[in-house]
Amino acid sequence: MKPIHPQKSAVGSTHEGHKSKSECAALTNLKVNRIVQHFEKEKTLDHVHKGRSGRGPIITPEKREQIRESVVSSPMKSYRIRAQELALSPTTLLRVMRKDLKLFQFRISTHHVLQQQDKEKRIEMCDWLNEKLEQTPNWLNHIWFSNHNNVFWGEEKPEEISKKRLKGPKVTAFVAFNAKHGLLGPYWFEENGRTVTINSERYIAIVDQFHGDLTQKLTQGQLRLAWFMQDGARPHTAHASLDHLNH
Repeated sequence: MKPIHPQKSAVGSTHEGHKSKSECAALTNLKVNRIVQHFEKEKTLDHVHKGRSGRGPIITPEKREQIRESVVSSPMKSYRIRAQELALSPTTLLRVMRKDLKLFQFRISTHHVLQQQDKEKRIEMCDWLNEKLEQTPNWLNHIWFSNHNNVFWGEEKPEEISKKRLKGPKVTAFVAFNAKHGLLGPYWFEENGRTVTINSERYIAIVDQFHGDLTQKLTQGQLRLAWFMQDGARPHTAHASLDHLNH
């Protein structure tokens, strides 16, 4: 029988079960945890690097419950960090979370928090509107709105697509509308032919243009009944803007 000699490498001899320096450097915390767990369970390092069969590792009910408790206690934790803590591969962890635990990933959106005083103000506003409508049934026809959302009302979800050009030229305009008199505007926020951002000074200039056109469109009697409505954008609620509107 031909004798078997250990193989040689550029950095010296290697023996069965030993890894080269480059292979050792590639060890991750996850792999180290697996080796430690294997040794604590089997009391040996034999078969610790046994190749995979192509199927994912078997997750015991205890491990599945550990994953569930981890998610409940820290729902915003990264799944990669969670996988390291649980000594699982990210792929296995995601499989268990999605297929076994039926968990879904939700993105957090930012909303304005309504305090108790905000709810009281809304009720007060509704009472005020009801009083106005009782006094003047067509009072809503005297309001000029300065903003409008892109909405669609119907019994079913519409097959409506709002197309927007990406990275194209942008414009900013002010348009007022009234239920009886229609649209007034648009008024462009431009300087030297170029679109500019809205601040209180530019907003006041646009409001002056709108008010000048409004006085020509309505009679004096209609002007006395007219109401101007705007949203809470910062240029609208700046002290200079509010003082000008009150004047």
